[in-house]
Amino acid sequence: AQRARCEPSAPGSVGRPRCQGTTATRARGGSAFDLGKKPMSATDGEVAGLYASYEKLVAAGDDTAELSKLTEDYEYILEASKRSAQSKQLAASFIPRFFKSFPELEEKAINAQIDLCEEETLNIRLIAIRGLPMLCKDTPVHLPKLADILGQLLLSEDPRESAEVKKALLALVVQDPRVCLLSLFSSVLNGEEELRAAVVSFLRERVLPDAKALLQDSANGEGELLEAVKKILVDVSGSEYKLFMGLLGQFRMFGKDAPRENMELLLDIVAEQAELHEQFSAADTDNLERLLSCFQSAIQYVERGARPTKFTDYLCKQLLPAFDSIAAEPFRVGFLQFLAQVAPLCTGVEARVVVPELVKYGILKPVEDSVAGVLMMEAAVYAFHWLCTKAKNVAN
Repeated sequence: AQRARCEPSAPGSVGRPRCQGTTATRARGGSAFDLGKKPMSATDGEVAGLYASYEKLVAAGDDTAELSKLTEDYEYILEASKRSAQSKQLAASFIPRFFKSFPELEEKAINAQIDLCEEETLNIRLIAIRGLPMLCKDTPVHLPKLADILGQLLLSEDPRESAEVKKALLALVVQDPRVCLLSLFSSVLNGEEELRAAVVSFLRERVLPDAKALLQDSANGEGELLEAVKKILVDVSGSEYKLFMGLLGQFRMFGKDAPRENMELLLDIVAEQAELHEQFSAADTDNLERLLSCFQSAIQYVERGARPTKFTDYLCKQLLPAFDSIAAEPFRVGFLQFLAQVAPLCTGVEARVVVPELVKYGILKPVEDSVAGVLMMEAAVYAFHWLCTKAKNVAN
């Protein structure tokens, strides 16, 4: 069975995203709502029939034998999802209620519920969206598909609908963080710009604030999530970088008692983002901002045991030789303050590399009497002092 595929509205159009129907529907030459015949009009008999089927199913409870006799009643409800507006509204509520009792009709029921999420009437859509998490409550095998659909429905422009989509999607994240987040990460990595922005916004607003609690039971899947985030970080904005690094920071593998090698993993990600393999350019302000942000981000991982060698080497080989050509004082202050913060955590290996370079490029020479000048001198002398304690006779 082919799942429904949601797509954003055409450029310049107004409204919610549209979903293409199943392959079977398209093969008939119709849309997801084209039944090949004129829809039945809403009648009292049709609604009464829905309630009659509903009452039979409720009365059967969890009795498998009784439920097996009521397959036609559940199929009647599924068919009602294609009829009048009133029938669709009832079907949107009834389909999830009895979904788990008819495994042989799961695919048909899911497609019917997804079609209802694309109805023109807002109230029908709202009820259908609320029911989506129920479809995988007892059958988690459907969670990836439904997470993908809800992720695409984040493009809705209606405030009420958007709120329901986010609520339903968060319920799926709570049920299975690994599966749901992998689906959302895939949308960020492969989706169109509009979808990417909508998913990033959801992650920032709904997932990041409670990430620690949400991820506490997903330790076995953290490696897979880490690899997905690393792919995303190849091309991100500054705010997206902070978001995804913030999510990684909530993983149990990077928690309070994480081993040094795990901190090294995070520091390597920061180093990749900083592009330490590239030639430094003092004239590129955007590059300076990104570079300084990465240096500052690296400090927390160095404080937790990661070795700062990659960053101190870059400082000595790229930054210090061009230090005077960095026109903006805040950048010069920031890089020296980075060195001051990591100096107490350096080893003799880093000290023997950094100290001669501080002297060689005159970083310790007197500076103009200004706030920035005093801050630079303070950071340089502090770093020099600590580094000199790390290796014997290094100052000679």
